[in-house]
Amino acid sequence: MRYNDLDDQVKADFLSYGITTVQLINASDADVLEVFARLNSYSVKVTPAELRHAKFDEPVKWAIWNTTRKWGVLWDEYHVVSIRDSVRLKNTTLIAEMYMAMKDGIGDGGEDKVTSFYTSHKKLSDDDLEPITTQINTTISEAVEWFGTLLAKTTFFDAPNFLMLVTAIAFVKGIMPVSAVSESVKEVRGVGVNLDKAREQLGLLSAAVENEDVTGAYSEFVLATKSSTQRVSSRKVRFANIARALAR
Repeated sequence: MRYNDLDDQVKADFLSYGITTVQLINASDADVLEVFARLNSYSVKVTPAELRHAKFDEPVKWAIWNTTRKWGVLWDEYHVVSIRDSVRLKNTTLIAEMYMAMKDGIGDGGEDKVTSFYTSHKKLSDDDLEPITTQINTTISEAVEWFGTLLAKTTFFDAPNFLMLVTAIAFVKGIMPVSAVSESVKEVRGVGVNLDKAREQLGLLSAAVENEDVTGAYSEFVLATKSSTQRVSSRKVRFANIARALAR
């Protein structure tokens, strides 16, 4: 049956039916998806990141949240974390790991480690967190400015290796402390970044990953990228390769 087949009263009822709408002015794709995720959240299993956001209300939570929101370009344009995963706050996990690395050096990752960081750093004040936030914002900005055009479509702008890239920049600049992951390349801490060398070497590493070259000069990096990306064993290999590529 079509509209023209309806009798006049049904047509009138149809045309007078009210529909509630909400207009989102100047909203990004991520903003729109976030609204829909919230409306439909009753049917979706809550993620660990969403649980943390609901459970914690200390400055450390808000510092991580605000930094995540500040870097919308990473999710909207570069898709370091997909928009869909960002709606579920999984991008806060990546940013939280940057706070963990800047504070204590990079180690094992994963949701449990992030939750432990929130718990153990409840007493940090806004003043305590401000210099860490500044370091993270500066280093992300450098990663995007220096490598965004060249490496946007490569492994270095996927979350696991983007984390390694940002933290390696901080390490080579002397900002991030030595840890189990960075111990093997502690000699390059603080030596500074050689951009020309870095662009060339990171390009070679990304090409090896793209070509799945598990027998060539960068096979360790390729295999580590393909393995569990949260464990120290994988991170040590990837971090060392990136740090050496960056170092003067």
